[in-house]
Amino acid sequence: MTKENYMHPALERNKLTKEEQQDIVEFVALHMQQQGSPSMTVSKMCLNRTNDGKSCAIGCLLTDEEAHKFDSAEIFLTLYDIVLERWHPDDYLFFEKLRSTHDRAAHCVTETSNSHYQWSKANPEVTENFLTLFSNNLERLCLDFDLEYPGEYL
Repeated sequence: MTKENYMHPALERNKLTKEEQQDIVEFVALHMQQQGSPSMTVSKMCLNRTNDGKSCAIGCLLTDEEAHKFDSAEIFLTLYDIVLERWHPDDYLFFEKLRSTHDRAAHCVTETSNSHYQWSKANPEVTENFLTLFSNNLERLCLDFDLEYPGEYL
């Protein structure tokens, strides 16, 4: 194979359709509603998946094998690497905005919470604040990508 005819395998995959984007948004909304809190370390760093089983808006879409690969300390991979592994490169912006729906909500809530707070569904005020912020962010993503806002899940 020469450089001239090489095509990255991701380019052979089709871009997500609107229906696939809608399915992903609904799945993530339901996941976040059920989880009730962000996927973060004690030091308030967002993670695809945490040791206690929580996952962010991207982490919940990954298989266990993918999550282990991307969260491994041996290798640092970015969201773009995750997208290339599974989806088409042109879908990166969708996934970046999806990730930020979780991360922005998580960071806003932690900035106003006790620094020693342990995320838990047992604290209804923080759960409600996270879900409200996440919901608002997700609504903006839906407007940006001409998708239906899945408010019934939140």
